[in-house]
Amino acid sequence: MLQKKIRGLPLDEIKKIQWKRLKNLLNYVYMHNDFYKEYFDSVNIDPNRINSPSDFLKLPITEKKDYIKNFKKIVNSDIKKQDYIIATTSGSTGEPFEHYMDKKKELVNTEMAFMLNMESVGIDPFKGNNELVILFKPRNEIVNFKRPPKKKLKNRIVYSFFPESFEIRGYTITKENTQDLIKLIKDNKIKSIYGIASSILNLAQFIDNGQNLKLKYIITMGEELLDYQRLYISQTFKCPVFMDYGSSECMRMGFECNYHNGFHMDIFNYYFEFIKNEPIYGNSNTYNLIVTNLNNYLFPFIRYKTNDSVEFLDQSCNCGNNFPKVNKIFGKSIIGFTAPNGYRISSVDIAAFFEHYHKRSQAVRQFQVIQKDQKTMIIKIIPTEIFNEGIKKDIEVTMSKLVQGSMKIEVMPVDKIKTEQSGKTKVLILKEDYEKY
Repeated sequence: MLQKKIRGLPLDEIKKIQWKRLKNLLNYVYMHNDFYKEYFDSVNIDPNRINSPSDFLKLPITEKKDYIKNFKKIVNSDIKKQDYIIATTSGSTGEPFEHYMDKKKELVNTEMAFMLNMESVGIDPFKGNNELVILFKPRNEIVNFKRPPKKKLKNRIVYSFFPESFEIRGYTITKENTQDLIKLIKDNKIKSIYGIASSILNLAQFIDNGQNLKLKYIITMGEELLDYQRLYISQTFKCPVFMDYGSSECMRMGFECNYHNGFHMDIFNYYFEFIKNEPIYGNSNTYNLIVTNLNNYLFPFIRYKTNDSVEFLDQSCNCGNNFPKVNKIFGKSIIGFTAPNGYRISSVDIAAFFEHYHKRSQAVRQFQVIQKDQKTMIIKIIPTEIFNEGIKKDIEVTMSKLVQGSMKIEVMPVDKIKTEQSGKTKVLILKEDYEKY
């Protein structure tokens, strides 16, 4: 397999292949895409004049709003329906939008990458393991956790020999219907779970450790999963947990191997840029991630601002994969507010705060910060067994120091934190949305 061979090449050789793929994309979109023709012309650059990474940096950075505003220009009029599928972002930034995924290039290459990612953690992608898939918008959703019976003989034969995916929406998982979901897992001999991180975390909180589900592995995606939350999921389901980093716009950009030492960033399928940003909770080695999707010729994303912050890791891996690595992915940094003392609080800061706090006390399983008004912050937490009034007060005092006493901090222990329609759980709620929570 080409991608498998490329992963083992020296990094310089991989980058040469990546650069060639980038050049092919740039030349194509300039000739076939109205939006990108204007994009290049706006800075008076022809793709043939882009001969080095420094030349590429002369092109403007693009954002989600650019794609929403120019959708009709980006999509070619001669596009054929059989060449694409419609993908929808989860709307975690408040701006969901639909775009096209290139079936011939993107889906084929990213599916191949996913199989290689599974191989890298010791999973045989061709072995018949039924899986539970938890997504924002499943294509073949199982309603009420009940698969319709396989009436035709052909279907019964097919599902006897090939692995089957059972797809559900994350927000449908509740404490009340957990036993129905457990029955679905056991009755259909499901051996793995793949899906949105906070939905899997929610499920773990409803699962009794004695359920004996016999899972082989879990792969989370779509959100940051803190180290202690990953450990909790692993201990609850009694299986290893791996993380897959990607988005609707750029699937499977990074993945973990068996060493759990950061994310290998897939530079065969994507071109990444790391732009220095402000330190995150004392961590000065953080960067904004800009990405170019090298596979999607039908709806190209070039120099696309992900709004994710990452901690770069300049270190090779013993697994044999020579893709560059990042140590941490902090998630969306654009959602936030400014406290009265001038300190900027984002969802990234909140996650970093609780990861840092967990080293002091393992009393918080899940959290959500709500800006009630300009001077009031509510912190909802799902507590562990060791939580007490002293810890509650300590969190309030620690957070108050961060904003220099300019806000009233109120910690509120709860049994459940609201799950969005996307299946994700928002880390930070701004005051304009306070009434909804």
